[in-house]
Amino acid sequence: MINYSFGTATGMSFFYIFAGTFLFFFISLIVKIFTRKMKYMDLLRLMFYSVTPFLIFGWIPIPMAALAIWCLFLLIKGYKSYNKYKGKKIKNTILQRE
Repeated sequence: MINYSFGTATGMSFFYIFAGTFLFFFISLIVKIFTRKMKYMDLLRLMFYSVTPFLIFGWIPIPMAALAIWCLFLLIKGYKSYNKYKGKKIKNTILQRE
């Protein structure tokens, strides 16, 4: 019985990781249409940062629409700050380490 439960839980975990990876990839392709000037790696970094509220608070039973709005706000704000600092050389910050 324990073997069956462990196998089922492991299979479901890998399915969610596999499905989540492809879903994230397809969403990034859709977002890439609107952010043509941005490099794909910078877009992925921005998307992972903007999805953080879902990763942290997704298990709490709160309205998911609020988290989606928060993630969308972070995505838009990050894109604007990317365009703002894209051409500038900034010293002694994390942006310099890239």
